Amino acid sequence: MILASQGDVALALVFAERPDVVFLDVNMPGKNGLDVCLELRTHPPYQPLPIYIVTGLDRSVYADHAGTSCATACLTKPLKSRYLLNLLARTAESL
Repeated sequence: MILASQGDVALALVFAERPDVVFLDVNMPGKNGLDVCLELRTHPPYQPLPIYIVTGLDRSVYADHAGTSCATACLTKPLKSRYLLNLLARTAESL
């Protein structure tokens, strides 16, 4: 697991580390999660990458934006451990 607290740092880490899945918070300093997602999708190697947008705000507000940014899905915090483990297992099966 790699953590970044800023969007620009997250973007650089994804390019450097090439993770199997990415979770991006909507509210990050610098580039927000939606902007990072859009940037990643412009690079062919990252087009199939599962990218989940996470928000503690009203999910319905960001679900449309997440779809527009080509996110795999929009998730609402707090994420329950069991849900997250099941999501990661399903994601791993599809890789």
